[in-house]
Amino acid sequence: DDDDDDMDDDGSYPRQREANTNKNKMNSNNDRMRPRTRRVPRPKEKIVPRWHPHDGIADANPSFRMEPPAMNNRGYASIIRRNSRKRGKVSLWRHALRMYDKMKAEELEQQHLIRTKKRHPSTATILRSTEHFEAASVACAKLGLWREVLGIYREIVDTEGTRADLAVTDNLILSLVGACVRAAKMRRKQKFVEEEQRAPLDAVREILVGLEVNHGIPLASRHVNPLAAAYQHIGLTVESSVVVQTFLVNRLSVAPAPAPAPVGFSYGSESFEGNVNYDDDDDNDNDDDDSQLIVNTQSKDKASYNILVQGAILEGNWTTAIDSLRNMTDAGLYPNNRNLNIWSETAKKKELRGGGRRMRSWKKKRERMLVRGTLPPAGVVTGALPPGP
Repeated sequence: DDDDDDMDDDGSYPRQREANTNKNKMNSNNDRMRPRTRRVPRPKEKIVPRWHPHDGIADANPSFRMEPPAMNNRGYASIIRRNSRKRGKVSLWRHALRMYDKMKAEELEQQHLIRTKKRHPSTATILRSTEHFEAASVACAKLGLWREVLGIYREIVDTEGTRADLAVTDNLILSLVGACVRAAKMRRKQKFVEEEQRAPLDAVREILVGLEVNHGIPLASRHVNPLAAAYQHIGLTVESSVVVQTFLVNRLSVAPAPAPAPVGFSYGSESFEGNVNYDDDDDNDNDDDDSQLIVNTQSKDKASYNILVQGAILEGNWTTAIDSLRNMTDAGLYPNNRNLNIWSETAKKKELRGGGRRMRSWKKKRERMLVRGTLPPAGVVTGALPPGP
């Protein structure tokens, strides 16, 4: 008995663990006595379908480790578009281009088999359309692949006459401009020569010259401003100003809307009775967009005038900068704080680059100002000299 008491008083003896072990054994015995439901085995030949967020992709893909599933035109369009629109995902942009190249290879293979009379023309199921070209051009623009986008553009132009469903769209032109601008910036970062830096910009500039005549797309500031800014970024300020001045016209002062006509007025052969209200939203605040008439859609906007002013500051031509700013204000456009900060920083960099030694820190600048303000110039003696010893 004394030995048992000593064992119970000993704190090292695992009494709680033993109690838990007994409880687990009882629970396991109870579980064994309960009836269990038997699972029906799934047949091995059945293929579990895979869910896709869009149509046009086959659910079953036995060789999924080697190649993607079979897709039709709609499936390819969904895959290319969804991956090209991802933000900051370079791998997905490249995947979109790989799928576009795969679709192009399948289309060319089908056309070759049809030309060699090995297949009937009705079996040609893969055919690229404007939707596929636009999605692929977006991915190329984000990657800076300007030659690929230029190839897509030329392919559409070559086959536009034979197919009615193909056309050069505004989205394709914007992607082409974006790809050329990004390629020029990348080449400048990689220390290319000037001719290679401006090669993408010159290529898209030739397309913009005949954009309205060849494709019926009116040239707007959204096409010209990125191109002019890219010329300015690589140091070609004269080319930047020429592009803006050539492609875009000055924005004329807008004409105010006519005043409300009195009761019972007539224009020509039509007569109107009652009061005419020019306020579309009926809030009596005169803030309607219709109160200003748009003179020309190919006019300069605020970004265009900003490029002109900044380019003139970079050249050191303050007369041209002031004239551009005056034209900007005459058109009813006024610079914001961001424009003013950019112009002041550009002017400061121009002055530091032009002459004078740049101070390393504000402390050295302060010391230099204090020393220059307190000490007399060299060679000038002020006051009488103190007597000698």
